Order: sequence, then structure tokens, then C-alpha cells
Amino acid sequence: ESEIETLFDKEERVNEGVYTVTTKSGDERKWDFSTSPLGKLPDGRKLILSMANDITERFEAENQLKKSKEKYKTVFENTGTATCIIEEDTTISLVNREFEELSGYPKEEIEGKGSWKDFVTDEDLERMKKYHQDRRKNEDEAPSRYEFDFVDKEDEIHHILLTIDMIPNTKKSVASLLDITNRKEIEDALRESEKKYQAITERSHDAIFVTDEDKILFVNDSTSELTGYGKEELLDKNWLELLHPEDRKKILEIDKQGRKGEEVPTRYEARILTKEGDISYCSQYCKFSLVFYRCYS
Repeated sequence: ESEIETLFDKEERVNEGVYTVTTKSGDERKWDFSTSPLGKLPDGRKLILSMANDITERFEAENQLKKSKEKYKTVFENTGTATCIIEEDTTISLVNREFEELSGYPKEEIEGKGSWKDFVTDEDLERMKKYHQDRRKNEDEAPSRYEFDFVDKEDEIHHILLTIDMIPNTKKSVASLLDITNRKEIEDALRESEKKYQAITERSHDAIFVTDEDKILFVNDSTSELTGYGKEELLDKNWLELLHPEDRKKILEIDKQGRKGEEVPTRYEARILTKEGDISYCSQYCKFSLVFYRCYS
């Protein structure tokens, strides 16, 4: 009652706030109350006008939106990869913890201040600027997944696999950055190793071939010269067919034991059958499916 009495002393419109009201049917509704002074009656009593707007649907919608934003933020913060929201003008408006770690900057120095262009090498910049523009004209015009070099606060380069898409009904995009620097270094090292390996094997006078359990996957020129088969003929051929029938059982047993990790001799004698049916006596060295044959007659 005292709260109501205070309303008569107000000289301007007052927003009283949102209250829960129970209707005759037992439903609970959210009403937004406000009160305005209307002056005085001839006898001096004050008049006020109290109004209530039913905002139940709006209230529920706002609650749902709030929950949705909280859920989105939780997902955004826990994607496991560096993630950011990019505005049409290239400004980064939101980043997660992983992006802070990748870039070396706290989010306070990035959000609303930095541009994605600040983190891209000169070699990739023009290409990515075009993608940014094309994506906002027609999303299908720009790739949604590609690699680029990312520059962090310490000017260190990270090789990144980027996944990016537009946020529906906006000019914003959401980008996920996966640091594949280590994988890229391993791939480069493997390619370099393969080049060296191929150069060595191709120049070797020993017959060298690589097998899986039964098929030949790689041969060098010396293998082709030893057997009389062309390289294409040897590939996918069962390597046991190159051995003399009397040697196959022994060599196969050694091969099976070796693949199981058991201790086996790495050097032993074997006879090779050429395409013409001739026999070559060879000393065989085998390790992890890589087979060397050195023939002496």
C-alpha cells in the first residue's frame, strides 16, 4: 500500500518494472507496469494513470535469445581451434581463447580494433582480400577451406588450414584456424626424404623393391634389369613369383615372422627367376618390406 501511495507524489511518468501476474485461468504472465500523473480533482485529490503491457511473448523470446547467445558463446569458446568473427570491413569483432594463444595478443587488443589482414603474410594477402570481397557478394565465389601463412605477435609464421563461412543474414563471417605447422613440416621433410630415397635407389646397382604383404609397390631400374620385366609389369605383381619355387616357402616364412616383429635373419640366399625363366643366384637383404638383391651369378 505504501508503494502505491508514493506513486501519487510523482510528477512525471514512472516505469515501475516487470511483474509476474497470475490470471483468472491460473496462467502466469509478464506485465510491464508504468504510471503517469494526471493532475488533481477539485477537492485536491491526485489522479494517476497506471498502465500494464503484457510482454510475456517478448520476455520469453528475450530469454530464449539470451540462452541461445550463452550456448553459442560456450560453443565458440570451446571449439578446440582458434576461432573468430570477421566484419565486412575486415575488423575482427570476436575471438576465443585459442585465437589469443595462436596470435599472442589478448582479446582486448584484437576485438573491434584489429583486422584479419594484420595476421596474414604479404604473399597471401591479395588472394585473401579477394576471397573476403567475393564471399560477401556470393558465398560460392570464394573457397570455404584453404591454407595460408599466419603471422603472430612475435613474427613467427604458422601454417594454417582455414575454414570460413558467412553467418546467415549478415555480412559477417566465422573463421576457424587450425595450426598445421608441424604437419606441414613433417610433410615437407617426407617429400625431401622421398626425393633423396628415390635418387639413391635409382642409382643403386642392387635390385631394390618395396612390397606390402604380397604386392610389389616400387622397383628401381636394377630390379627391372635383373628380372627382365618392365617396371609397369612388376608393379602390383606378387613378389613371390620372382623367387624360385624351391625358395618361396622358406622366404615366405621369414617374411611372415618379420612382419609379426619376430627376430629373423636380415640376410639370406635366394634364387630369382627372370621373365625368360633363367635363374640368378642372389644375396637378399630385407628390412621392413624393403628388399635388396645383390646377384653374383
